[in-house]
Amino acid sequence: GVTLKEWIRSSLKRMRSVDTCNHDCEYKDSIALKCFDIEKNLCLAKNVVAAFSEMHECGVVHNNITADNILVDVAQSNGNLSLKIIDLGRASLLTGHCGE
Repeated sequence: GVTLKEWIRSSLKRMRSVDTCNHDCEYKDSIALKCFDIEKNLCLAKNVVAAFSEMHECGVVHNNITADNILVDVAQSNGNLSLKIIDLGRASLLTGHCGE
């Protein structure tokens, strides 16, 4: 996997590299937007929110949420995205959550 920051950069680079003839920028930008997979990106965003929500429900606060602390993995077989939250070194554990 790669960090979310690297994944975003790579996605933007792919969008910008869409080469269509020698048309004006406005046309080229509209072609690049068609290459933007809105469903995949929304699914990833939903999963990020769900992961942190689950952590918070269990009383864990990450305290260092950055795009570098979220790993994104793209399955070779089907292109599905999965993510992992990393760097819990600054995390706090609150009492009174998840059955305590």
